[in-house]
Amino acid sequence: QRGGDMAVWRPIACEASSKMKEWAEKDSAWNFSHRHALLRAELAAVDGDHNVAVEAYQEAMSAAATHSFVNDHALATERTGLYFLQNSYIAEAVKHLQQAKSLYEEWGSQRKAAHVARMVPLDSSM
Repeated sequence: QRGGDMAVWRPIACEASSKMKEWAEKDSAWNFSHRHALLRAELAAVDGDHNVAVEAYQEAMSAAATHSFVNDHALATERTGLYFLQNSYIAEAVKHLQQAKSLYEEWGSQRKAAHVARMVPLDSSM
């Protein structure tokens, strides 16, 4: 399985998600809600729960944008695009990867923007 042993990483991800949820609810929603949503999306994606994954990815992108975390907005948008690409939703993947590229450029990371541009399927253009 890509990314290593799920038995090792799942408990770490779940613990991090739990902490971020607590911090978002008790301390600083603006700082942690998008991060918690992205972790929920990734866990749902691994579990094959498409509806929860898409909803949580949308929440992560929206909250990061609302609170001006351009880097996290870019990351959430990139991960959303890769999720759609992995699940053969090519048009949605291209849309999100193009947006992620633009967000990385806005953030000032030209290399990351170029990296994301190379992820787009060959039959589409950026």
